[in-house]
Amino acid sequence: MRQDELRPALYHRLHLLMPLLSHPATGRIWRLLVRVFWLAYFAFVLLILALRYLILPNIEAYRVDIEEQVSQAIGLSVSVGQIAASWDGIHPDLLLSDVIIADSKGQPALALPRIHGVLSWSSLPRLALRLRLLQIDEPTLHLRRDSDGRFFVAGIALADAGGDNAVGDWILAQKEIRVRGATVAWEDAKREAPPLILEAVNFALDNDAHHHRFALTALPPPALAAAIDLRGDFRGQHLGELEAWNGQAFVQIDYADLAVWRTWIDYPIVLQHGRGAMRAWVGFTAGKLDALTADLALDDVNLRLANDLPALELEQLSGRISARLSATGMSVDGSRVELLTEERKGKGARADEFIRLAPTDFHVDWQRAPDGGALRGRLTASVLELTALASLARYLPLDAGSRQLLADYAPRGRVSQLRAAWVGDAERLHSYSLKAHFDALAVRAKDSFPGVSGLSGVVDANERGGSATLGSGNAEIDLPSVLPDSSMRLGKLNAQARWKINQGVLEAELLRAEFSGPDATGSAKGTYRYRGDGPGSIDLSAALTRADARAVWRYLPLVLNRDARHWVRDALKAGSASEAKLVLKGNLANFPFVDHTQGQFLVTVKAQGVTLDYGNGWPEITGLDADLRFAGNGMLVDVRRGAILGASLAQTRAEIPDFDAPVSTLKVQGRAEGDTAQFLKFIVDSPVAERIDHFSDAMRASGKGRLDIGLVIPLEEARLGESKIDAEYVFLGNEVSVDPALPPLHEVNGRLQFTAHDLRIPEIKAKLAGGPVKIKGGADNGKVRVDVDGSVDVNGLRGLASWPLLAQLSGSAAYNAQIQVRKRNVELVLESDLLDIASTLPAPFAKSRGEPMRLHLDNSVLPPVQAGKALPIVREQLRVALGSVLNLHLIHRQQDGRHSLERAAIAIGRPMKVLPERGINVGISTQLLDIDTWRKVLAGPGKDTPVVEPGAGVDAASEGASAGGLPVLVELKAGQVVVSGWRYSDVTLALSGEHPRWVASLLSREATGALQWDGAGTGKLSARLKKWQLPGKDERSIEPVQSGDALQKLPALDIVVDEFEVGVRRFGRLDVQAHNDGGIWRLDRVELLNPVAKFSASGQWQVANGNRTQLDFALDSSDVGKLLDRLGYPGSVRAGSTRMKGKLGWNGPPEGLDYATLNGDLQLEARKGEFLKLDPGAAGKLLGLISLQGLPRRFTLDFGDVFSEGFAFDTISGRMTVKDGVMSTDQLQIDGPAARVLMRGETDLKKETQRLNVSVQPELSSSAALGVAVINPLAGMAALLANKFLQNPLNKMFSFEYLVTGKWDDPKVERITATPTPAPPANSTQ
Repeated sequence: MRQDELRPALYHRLHLLMPLLSHPATGRIWRLLVRVFWLAYFAFVLLILALRYLILPNIEAYRVDIEEQVSQAIGLSVSVGQIAASWDGIHPDLLLSDVIIADSKGQPALALPRIHGVLSWSSLPRLALRLRLLQIDEPTLHLRRDSDGRFFVAGIALADAGGDNAVGDWILAQKEIRVRGATVAWEDAKREAPPLILEAVNFALDNDAHHHRFALTALPPPALAAAIDLRGDFRGQHLGELEAWNGQAFVQIDYADLAVWRTWIDYPIVLQHGRGAMRAWVGFTAGKLDALTADLALDDVNLRLANDLPALELEQLSGRISARLSATGMSVDGSRVELLTEERKGKGARADEFIRLAPTDFHVDWQRAPDGGALRGRLTASVLELTALASLARYLPLDAGSRQLLADYAPRGRVSQLRAAWVGDAERLHSYSLKAHFDALAVRAKDSFPGVSGLSGVVDANERGGSATLGSGNAEIDLPSVLPDSSMRLGKLNAQARWKINQGVLEAELLRAEFSGPDATGSAKGTYRYRGDGPGSIDLSAALTRADARAVWRYLPLVLNRDARHWVRDALKAGSASEAKLVLKGNLANFPFVDHTQGQFLVTVKAQGVTLDYGNGWPEITGLDADLRFAGNGMLVDVRRGAILGASLAQTRAEIPDFDAPVSTLKVQGRAEGDTAQFLKFIVDSPVAERIDHFSDAMRASGKGRLDIGLVIPLEEARLGESKIDAEYVFLGNEVSVDPALPPLHEVNGRLQFTAHDLRIPEIKAKLAGGPVKIKGGADNGKVRVDVDGSVDVNGLRGLASWPLLAQLSGSAAYNAQIQVRKRNVELVLESDLLDIASTLPAPFAKSRGEPMRLHLDNSVLPPVQAGKALPIVREQLRVALGSVLNLHLIHRQQDGRHSLERAAIAIGRPMKVLPERGINVGISTQLLDIDTWRKVLAGPGKDTPVVEPGAGVDAASEGASAGGLPVLVELKAGQVVVSGWRYSDVTLALSGEHPRWVASLLSREATGALQWDGAGTGKLSARLKKWQLPGKDERSIEPVQSGDALQKLPALDIVVDEFEVGVRRFGRLDVQAHNDGGIWRLDRVELLNPVAKFSASGQWQVANGNRTQLDFALDSSDVGKLLDRLGYPGSVRAGSTRMKGKLGWNGPPEGLDYATLNGDLQLEARKGEFLKLDPGAAGKLLGLISLQGLPRRFTLDFGDVFSEGFAFDTISGRMTVKDGVMSTDQLQIDGPAARVLMRGETDLKKETQRLNVSVQPELSSSAALGVAVINPLAGMAALLANKFLQNPLNKMFSFEYLVTGKWDDPKVERITATPTPAPPANSTQ
C-alpha cells in the first residue's frame, strides 16, 4: 500500500479513538505508565545484577536464609549441606547437595544427595517459593501407608488435615518436578504387606493450576514384573481431598505376575494367580473407580468374579475387556476376546470344565431397577459359541433365574447376529425375546418344549411362540413326551416349523420336512398338541425310501410297553429296509390303538441283512432277510433266510404275540449248522451255564457241528431265568480244550444233549497227548460226572508242556480217571502203572521200561470250614504215590480267590509219616544227592545252571506255602551230597523253621556244626562249625557278576569255624562277619587265628557300581617258619617274626583276586629269621633271589656262588605299591650278618614277570674293624667309629648290583656293576 493510501485507511479505522487519545488525562496516564515501566525495568535489571554479582556468587553465605525460606514454603524443617548457583537464561539456577528434610517432629525424614532447582520469578508476586524446575537425582524414597490409611513420604504425612498437607500442596504448585534414577521402598501397614522395592524409578510431574499430569517408570523385582509404565491425568486441588478428584490413569506392564501384586494392590476381582502382559486405563470419578478398560495377554490365570462364584482357571486370556460400574448393575464389553481354560484331568473332572472361546465381540448388560424391581438384561454378540457361554455362566455374576435357564436348556452351537433381551428372573420371567442366526444349534428338551441338536437356520422366538426355518446337515429332534427312548436322527434336514404357546397350551406344526439321515431317508409332516397333562395328541405320517433296522426302536412311542421297546432296541443289531411306512394318529393315551376307532399305529418293513439278538446271551440270528410287521400290540418276523452261530437257518420264525401282556415272550424255533466254538459260547452265556455250574466256561473248541433248538424267552430281564430250551449238538471231528491248564482233546466226535435243567454225554471219542481217550458222563442237578479211559505218550506231553523233567522220560502210559465237578469243585482220581515209561532222572527216580512203578493221584474236596462272617474256606486234599520212591499228602485251602497250603507231608526213599497237624514235613533218604545235577535237570537242556542265593532254595520252595507262617521240617540222610562241585560224605541234615527263619544241624566227614538262615531283608546266614574242610584246588572259574545277578543280594554272614582247612593248608580258626548295606556287601571282620599267626581284615564288596572289592588287612606272626609249614611250604624259613599290613582293591568278588585291576600298598617288617636252602627249580630261583641262599661267611671278591646255601637275616623292611596289577618298590632292604641287600623295581603279578635291581653289600667294615681291634684295640675302636660315621665305606666299596628280569619260573639274573650304591636314608634299618 502506498503512503498516500495508508493515512486515509488508518484514519478510517482509528478515528473513533482520537477523542480518547487527545484527552489530557490520557497523556498523563501514559507518561505515568512509561515511568512505572522504566522504573520496574531498571529495578528488575538491578535485581538481576545484584543476584548475579552480589548474591549468587556468595550464595553459600545465604544458605541459612534459603533453608528458612524453603522450610517456610514446604512447612517442614530443611537443612542444606552445600549450595552452588548459576543461571538458566534469566532464571537463577541452584544446585543443592546433601539436603535433609525433617518431619513435623524435627526428626530427619528424607536425605537427598542432589537437588537441581530453577527458580520462577512468580515467587515474587506470590511471596512463596515457586520453581520452574525441581530435579532430584538418584534419591532413595521411603513411601508408607499406616494402619489408619494415612500416607507418608519419608515419614512425612501427606493426608493429615491441617498437618503436613502443605508439602503435598507445595509439590502440586511447582511447574515441573523430575526425579531420575530413584529407588523407592513402599510399605503398607494397612495391608500388612512386605516392603516393595522399585529401582531405576523415573518420575515426571507437570502441574498447571488444578490440572496435574504425571508419568512414572520403574523396575520392580524381576520375579514380580517387567518395567512398569504408569501415567495419569487428574484434576484436583488438595491431596487431602482425594474424594473430589477426577481423572484417568494408564498403566502398561509387558510381563507381570498378577497374583503377587495382590499383596500391594486391590483388584476388583479375586485373583489367585496369573501372569502375562497388561495395558489398562482406569477411570475415577469423585475418587471412586467407575470404568476399567484393559488389553490383556494373560496365561495361567485363576480368577473369581464374585465371592459366591467358583474360581475360573484360564490357560490363556487375551483381548480388550471394558467394564462400567454403577449403583444398579454393570455392563461388560469385549473386543477380540479369546480365552482357553485349563483342561482338568483325573477322576471327577467334568467335560464342560474345558472351555475354549474363539475371538469374539460382545456386550452384556444387566441392571436392576432403582426401586428394586425386575432385573433387565441384554446380550449382543457378533459370533458366540453357546457351549462356551453356558460353561462360563457358572463363573459369571448372573442371577439365579438366568443360571437355571441355562442349566435346563443347555444351549450349544454357534450363534451369529445375536440379539437377546429379558425382563425378570427364573422365578418370574415376564418377557423374553431372541433373534439370531444359528449353526449346529442344540437345546435340551424341557417339559413340552422339544429338544433339538445339529440345527442350522434362523429363529425368532418370544414368550408367546415363534418360528424357525431350518437347513441342517445333521439334525436331531427330541420329543421325550412322545418318543422317550431316543431322539429322531434326521440328518440332512430342510424344514419349516412354527409353534404357539397360549395359556400353557403348546401347538406345534411341522409344515414340511425332508430328511436324509443315518436312520432313514424320507419325508414327514404332522401336528402335535400338548395341553399340560397326558402324553398329548399327534397326527404324524412318514414315508421312507431307506431305513436302518437298528433305528426302529427310536420311533416306538412312550405308551408302548417299556420291555418291548427295549427288546426291539437290543434285538435289532443290524440290517436295512428299502421300503417302510409309519402312521401314528390319535390321542397317545390310547396307544397302541387296539381299538382302531381310537387311532392307528402301523409300521411295515421289508428288511435285508438283519442281525437279530432275540435274547440276552442267546446266539444271534445274522444275515436275516425277513418281513417285519408292527401292528397294534404285536410283532411278527418271518425269516426268508439267515444264519445262527455261522450256520444256515431253515424254517425259522420269531414272534412276540402281545407287547401288552403281563410278561411278553419271544418264541424261536429253528435248526443251524456251524462252529462248535460258537456253540460253547452259547452255553456259557445262556441259563444252561448255571445248571452245569459253569463247567464249560473255560472250554475252547474248533471244528463244525449241528444244532437243533427251540426257545421260549421272557422279554422281562428279571425273568430271563425262566427261559426254556430243548437242544442237541453233534460234534464232527472237533478239537476241544476243557481248561487252559490242561492239554486239548483232538478228533472229538460224539453227541451232547441239553435242556435248561440237565446235560448228557452219551459217548465222545477223542485223542489226548497223542493217545486215544473215551469220555462218558453227564450233568444232573448241577453235578457233572465224567469217566475217562485212555493212554498218554511222553513225546506228546513234550509237545504240550516244556517241563525240564520230561526231557529225562520216554515211552507211554495207560491210565483211567474219574472226574466229578460240583459247584466249581473238582474231584479227580487217576491211576497208572507207568509200565512203558523209562526215566533217566537222578536217583532215586530212575527206572527202565517194563519196570512197573504205580502212580496213584487222588484229589478230593474236604468239608468247608466256616470262619466267622467271611466266605467259607474251601479245602482240597491231594494224595500222590509213586511206587516206593515218592509219597505226597497235602491239604490246601481257598478263600476269597486266594490259594494257600494248610499242611503237607513228603517222603522220598522212606515210608510216609503221619500228616502233621500244621506245617510241612519232608523226609529224604538216598545214597547220592547230586544237587548240581538236579539244578541242571531243572534248568532244562542247553540252559545255564541258575545262580542261587544262600537259603533261596528253602525260601522259594516254602514261601508260597508258608505265607501264613507254616513250620517246615526237613530230614536228609545221604551217603554223598554234591554241592557246587564239592562232595560231602555221610551227610545227616536236619532243617526246621518257618519262613523266613530256618535252623539246621549238619553232620558229615567234611563239615560239622549248626547253621541258621534269616530270610528277612537281604537275609543272614549264621554258622557255627567245628570243622570245615575244602579241596585244596578249586578248578571252578570265577564268573563275573552282572547287573541284576542274584549275588547283588548277598546276605549278611556270621560264620565261625574252629578248624578251617583248604587242602593241606591248615588256617586254624575262621571268623567272618559281613552285612549288606544298600547293595554294598561290607566285610566287617575276617579273621584267621592259629598258634603262630593272626590274620585280620575288613573291607567291602560293591557290586552295583564297578563290582569292586576293597580290603584292609594285617598279618602278625610270631614264627614265620611254622606259619609257612601250616600253609604248605615246609622248610622254607626258620623262625622269624613278621608284620605285614596294607590296603588292596580289585574288580570282582572277594574270592576272585583280579591282578589286572589290583591296586593298593603293602608294608612289610620281619626280624630274626633265616631263609633255608631251597630245592632247585623256577620257584626256588625266585625265592632264592629273595632269601639270598648260601651267602658265604667269608670275605671274597668273587660272588659267583653268593647266597647258595641260605641266608640269615636280622631285619627285612620295605613298602610296596600295587597299581593295575604291577607291584613296585623303591627300596626293600634285608639286613643280615653277612650282607645288606637293597631291592627296587617292579613285578607284574598277572604276567608273572619282574624287573628288579638288587644291590648286595657284604658286611666288611665291621669285620675289618674287628680284625684291627684284635691287633690294636684303640685302632679297632677308631676304625669301628669311622665305619659308622662314614656309613660303611667298605661295604659300599665292595657292593655289587644285579638286574633280575624274565618270568617268575625262569628269572634272568645279570650282574650290572660294582659301583657304590647310594646310601640309604638316615632312618633306614641298620
